[in-house]
Amino acid sequence: MRLIFLLLFISLSSYSQRVLIEDQKSLKGVVIDSLNNQYLLYYQDHYEKINLETFERRSLDLFNGGNLFYPMIIDKVNYFITTEGGIVSVLKNDTIKRIDRSFNHLMQHGAKVFSYKSKIYKYGGYGFWSDRNFFTYFDDKTKEWEVVDPINSKSIPDGTHGGYHIKFGDDIYFFNGFKINPYRRKEKILSNEVWKFNLKDHQWKFLGKTPLIKPSPYTKYNNSILIKGLDNITKIDVIHNKITLYEHGLFSSRFVDTYPAYFVNNKVYCFINERGKLYLHAIDEKSFFGEITSEKAFYKNYTWWIKVAMIYILIPFLILLITRKSLKIYNKRKKIVLLDNGLRSKNKFTEFDPESMEIMKLLLSKDEIYSNQILNIVEKEQYSPAHNERIKVQKLNEINFKVKTLLQINEDIISSNKSKIDKRIRIYKILSEYFYKV
Repeated sequence: MRLIFLLLFISLSSYSQRVLIEDQKSLKGVVIDSLNNQYLLYYQDHYEKINLETFERRSLDLFNGGNLFYPMIIDKVNYFITTEGGIVSVLKNDTIKRIDRSFNHLMQHGAKVFSYKSKIYKYGGYGFWSDRNFFTYFDDKTKEWEVVDPINSKSIPDGTHGGYHIKFGDDIYFFNGFKINPYRRKEKILSNEVWKFNLKDHQWKFLGKTPLIKPSPYTKYNNSILIKGLDNITKIDVIHNKITLYEHGLFSSRFVDTYPAYFVNNKVYCFINERGKLYLHAIDEKSFFGEITSEKAFYKNYTWWIKVAMIYILIPFLILLITRKSLKIYNKRKKIVLLDNGLRSKNKFTEFDPESMEIMKLLLSKDEIYSNQILNIVEKEQYSPAHNERIKVQKLNEINFKVKTLLQINEDIISSNKSKIDKRIRIYKILSEYFYKV
């Protein structure tokens, strides 16, 4: 067993540098200062600077260390921010000095803190049985916190606290935080929604839904998030909608994820517990990850799938509609169209008197029309029945002649026959296939 441990120790030592953290119980916060190539460890009454290359360490006294909260470095200034309230402090001449004009309101427990264009921002947070769903930023001039209005947003997410966030350019992504059950205000439920906010345009966008991932400590890596699991490392690339599982490497299963790990210059700076002692290690990045075991999409936008499905339904419907409309137009051009004062076929027009048009419409309304129905249209009271019959025949002959001329055909479109029921009754028909029916 000792031999195995010795071989493992030699193997691990060949891949990393390390430094012992002697007073780990009083360690209050850590942050990396990549511009000055150093790692900063904050304690109650002092802080240490560890050179990232040589691992040389320097301890400095710290005054008013009770104001230490969430540490971050912006434009070479060391800030300390309360995530639940409005207190902002800076490190100046080895002294923690409070600079805000706010108060510790306790309304943003679990808020996400980040920087954008040299300003400190917060999003979300829990307080007074509710979650925030808006951004605030610290104004360097007024020393107050101001609100960011999502003026260009069509929809806004529910308020959340905890969870994960990644900032990339002007966009910041949030997912898998806790939110309050609106029916049971003391109950916290997981959110499975992914949202993106553009800090330049002040616009929210819903991206989709993910499997429920309980918020836990995480590390940021190349605009992705790393979550340490018992058997693997999960990398979430929300920007490119990808989730990747890795086997553990030599160190990934052993690093203490209650402190953030930092990836700088192809090295990983992280804390590892070795037989009850805490060490800060500098590890080769390649040895941190194992083999990839799976890779798939992180979130799904069911709204998008519905839109795609609707498109697949709508396109055939539109094609059918356009085809029917085209056929209708084609048939209309090919056949005779009844107008109020005559007939049109293609580009030709023949004028008809009102009585002729009424007869045409009557004949087209039914398969068979009785003689007396046409006679009722043309008869005049001052003429005898025989004279009115001649007027009717003459009118039908005129219609046949004009239509034959219009269509350049030889057959009459209106024909007559004796009724099969009563031979005294004459029945009239029209060749309706020559006419366009609405």
